[in-house]
Amino acid sequence: MTHNDIGHVYNLDKTQTETLKTCWITLLERISKESSISIDEIVGSSQGDVLFRSVGYDNPDVLILRWLRARKWDVDGAVQQLIDTLNWRHERGVDELLAKGENELLIEEVMSGKAYFMGYDKMGRPINYIHVKDHIKDQFPIEATEKLGILTVETGQKLLKGSVETGTAILDMNGFGMNNMDYQLVKFFINLFESYYPESLGLALIIHSPLIFYSCWAIIKHWVDPVIQNKIHFLKHEEELFEFIDPSNLPKRLHGTHPDYKYIPPTTEDNNM
Repeated sequence: MTHNDIGHVYNLDKTQTETLKTCWITLLERISKESSISIDEIVGSSQGDVLFRSVGYDNPDVLILRWLRARKWDVDGAVQQLIDTLNWRHERGVDELLAKGENELLIEEVMSGKAYFMGYDKMGRPINYIHVKDHIKDQFPIEATEKLGILTVETGQKLLKGSVETGTAILDMNGFGMNNMDYQLVKFFINLFESYYPESLGLALIIHSPLIFYSCWAIIKHWVDPVIQNKIHFLKHEEELFEFIDPSNLPKRLHGTHPDYKYIPPTTEDNNM
């Protein structure tokens, strides 16, 4: 999805434009009412602070339109989800997590290389590679892994370029076993994208799926919204990845030409920046 697609910031009809304006007004009025402050004072409130930090990297209308499209242009539904998201970001300390970055995570989990960004696909979407065999259920506290997941999604948002609004996920199932199957974490990510990061996933490609995973998928797919299900594709051969991603943006472990990912810890100088 890009800014130029129908229902996006540079391609709105008259009704959608008016709905966007109404959504902004309703959102600000809700924040004003819930915080018992005037609209002019919103920027200094906890919800207002989170809101304006959230739009600091992009056109503010892009953020609002994500929820409007997700809620089929229902203003009340979109505003409620936005309010819930602002409260969630405040309670989860998402902005603090972004400020401290990897220092807020368990370094052993980061170094596992289970999830990282590398390059862009042919549609210009940042690519998040996930090597599922490197996630061992209960190896680390679930709260720590959730933090890693939130920071990963936030990083993807910051890597968006130009008019592109979504990212791509590559799930490498090579070596998958039931010790890697973490239904609690799967539910967390489903809720994350549906509740707090709608319209953020453009494409998900699953490669190297063993037969045992299809029985897991038979359970998982019932938790996934049909809109997201339509963005998920199972690939039988690595060469099929070339249809979506240039080999220069694929790691060698997936038959690409890009060097495999290796985590480099931040230096003291990096942390002091």
